[in-house]
Order: sequence, then structure tokens, then C-alpha cells
Amino acid sequence: MRIWILPFIGLFVVSGCGEAPKPIAPPSARPNIVLIVMDTLRADRIDARRKGKPVMPFLSRMAEEGDNYRNAISPSSWTKPALASVLTGVYSNRHGVRHSARIEDPEHPTSDVLGDSWTTLAEWLVAQGYTPWAFQTNANLTRALGFAQGYEERQYRFSNGAPASEVTRAALESFPQLPAPFFLYAHYMDPHAPYRPVPELAEALGAEPVMSDEDRAILDDDGRFMDYYLDQVKTAIGLQSAHTLPDLGKGAKEAVRHRYDLECLAMDRAIEELVTAVREKHPDTVFVFLSDHGEEFWERGGMGHGVTLFQEQVRVPLIVVDGQAPGNVHEGMTSTMAILPWLAKRLGVPPLESWSQLDNGAVFSETWGPWPSLGVHQSAVFSEGHSFIRNHGANKSELFGLERDPEEWADVSVSDPARALSMGAMLNSYLAESVASESATVPLAPEDVEVLEAIGYGDSGH
Repeated sequence: MRIWILPFIGLFVVSGCGEAPKPIAPPSARPNIVLIVMDTLRADRIDARRKGKPVMPFLSRMAEEGDNYRNAISPSSWTKPALASVLTGVYSNRHGVRHSARIEDPEHPTSDVLGDSWTTLAEWLVAQGYTPWAFQTNANLTRALGFAQGYEERQYRFSNGAPASEVTRAALESFPQLPAPFFLYAHYMDPHAPYRPVPELAEALGAEPVMSDEDRAILDDDGRFMDYYLDQVKTAIGLQSAHTLPDLGKGAKEAVRHRYDLECLAMDRAIEELVTAVREKHPDTVFVFLSDHGEEFWERGGMGHGVTLFQEQVRVPLIVVDGQAPGNVHEGMTSTMAILPWLAKRLGVPPLESWSQLDNGAVFSETWGPWPSLGVHQSAVFSEGHSFIRNHGANKSELFGLERDPEEWADVSVSDPARALSMGAMLNSYLAESVASESATVPLAPEDVEVLEAIGYGDSGH
């Protein structure tokens, strides 16, 4: 048995296997809890401005009002393993959720499933007397894939890719009927590729950058754009030696970022509407805002997420707003998985022994890529303002000092060998606890594969 020290909230967390939730928290310690996951949201968008206008004004205010963890790291750089970890408190090296659609056998596609041996956040809160309700919009997080554990059938509503306004509307229709204390989980999908902002906000952040007619035809066609997107990904990671499609021009690339920002703005407004309504009726509510991963826009010559562990893909917003005390800015590194032990402390109940957490301030992240044929396997440890990233396929490790080099261009492993050795040992310890068996999978119907491929998860023909 190993005892991990969790500096983030001052808790001791004991490493072990999955087990039943602990007894109910005292009623006085049971605020309502609202978990808002903002899919694909980079950390730098919270305070970003475009043409002098804030991209996410409401979330920026929440960051000032609550506890703002400015250097939060996702346990993976794409949705499925990241949320499996956030919702169970278990790193992906143990829960084994690695891939989205597996098309090794085109006649029998499968997908990794979150096993029921792990206690989810919803299951744990039900044991504390909570009524759970979820509005899910990401096809990687369906009931069939194990992500509805703890919810009754009617309590886990799924609408693939629903816009932010629809998520908020559905939540507003339901939460007045939820008995307190309730746990409301709303998953907003908007900033995810193929970046399709709502028309009424087209000019909200200034005019769209000028581009050629050829480039506009690609950006306005979801199928063509996703082909371009995947071509960028595969070339950047070396899966193919050269691009198979023409590159976008400078104006079109900036237009992609502009459309992404417009989706962030739409999501921000919808979240403000939800939070305002909940607060009016239930002032004793804890709000947790986080993203599952970031997004690359050509920083490494590619796009998207799930294939590296650099800051643009793993550094994410993490904001906790609790009316009990004023918030603070936290500059130290932490993991989005820390919300579970934070909630345990807030509720006055012991953490589960299954929760694996931070060891002396070190947090970890890992990706195997959204599907196996990408050939991706990277793992990383983040500690004391540094990142140590290992590319297993290339048999290469790099060390970066994030204060001086936030974009991670200069490998300092040679000039700082002691730190490289220390962080390499931390990562080796993490990897030594990895599951030995293959991930559990479930069959996928053809329509499931089509839905996943439409947002960049799948490999039949791409």
C-alpha cells in the first residue's frame, strides 16, 4: 500500500483498488454540486481577447471569484481517457481506457469501455445522498461505453454534439425538479472540431479574417475540413512523410482560430445563463469548471489533440467557485483529477482508497492516441515548473523549463541532468503501475463509428 501526499488540498490519499463508496456526508456539508466540462478548451482562452473583445468574459469573472488553478494538467490529451480519470480519480495507466473507435477489424469495430470496477463521481455522490443528472454531448462518453455509471436511465441524457444553448436549455428544464442536494453535470462540446460557430455570433469578435475562395470552401465543408485536419495530424506525428492535401493559407488558419474563439464565446454565454439560474434558486452550490484537454493550432505543425502532451494539448482551465470562502489564484501544478479529493474534503468524508493522486507535487499525463493505428504512446510528468515528456515510439525523452520556455521548444535535459534523472524516475514509477492486460472493449454499431469519425475519432479510410 502506498500513501501519496496531495499538496493541492493538503490531503493524504491512499493508493489501492476500487471499492464501495464511503458513508453519507453530514447534511450540513452537502452543497449542490455543478460540474461543467468545456470540451477542447485551451487554458489560454479564459482571459483571451480578439479585436479587443473578451472571448470568455463570464469564465474570466469566475476565475477571479473562485479558486483559479492556472497550471492544471489533464491526465490525457483527449476526452475519453481524460474524463475516465477525472470521474474515477484513477490515472489511465490503471483504468486502461485508451482508444476511441478501434477499426483493426472493419467488420467488427470496437471501443474501449470504462469498467464498472471503478467507482465514478456520480456513484460516490449518490452514496453521499445526492441526486445525479447529466447532459452529455460527446460520443466518446456514452452509456454503452461505461460513462453513465451511477445514473438511472432517465438521469443520463445524451445528444451528440448538441450546441451550448441546447445543453443549457435542457439543464434549466430539469434542475428545478431535482431535490437538493443534487449533482448536475453539463458537458459542453462547442469548441471541438470542425469549429462551426452559431451564425448570430459571426461578427461578435470582429470580421472573419480574409481568405481565398478555395480555403473557404474547405472550412465551410465539415467533411473536407476534417480530412485536412487529420492530414495535419498524421504528418505532424510522422505517420506519413508529407501532406497529402494542400495547406491552408495564413488568413484561413487565422479564420480557424477565429471560429474556435466564437464557439468559446457561445459556450461562455450559455454557461453564464445556467450558472445564473442555478445560483438564483440554490445559492449554496459549488461550481467546478474544467476542460478535458486543450487544442493545437499548428504550434508543432499539426492540429487537434490526443497525439502529444505539450502544453497546448494538456494545460486546461480548472476553476472552483464555492461561496464558503473567497477564491485564490494557484500557480502550482496540479491535475484536474484533484477535484475528487477536493470534494471529499468539502463534504467532510474520507477519500476513496482507489484514488491515485499527486506525489510530492508531481502530476502525470498519458496518451495512446484516439485510435491504435496512429502509433502514438507518450507519457509525461509535470513538477516544479517543468515538464518531462517521453515519446515511447521514438524512444526519446525531453525536459522543458516552463517558466523560461512556456512553449516547450528548448530541451534542457543535457544542461539540467539531475532534474532530468529525477523526473525520469518519477515517470518510471508511474509507468511501473500500468495495467498489464488489454483494455476492455465493447462492439460499435456502424452509426457509432460514423459519429465518432465526424469529430476526428476513427480510422476507417482516413
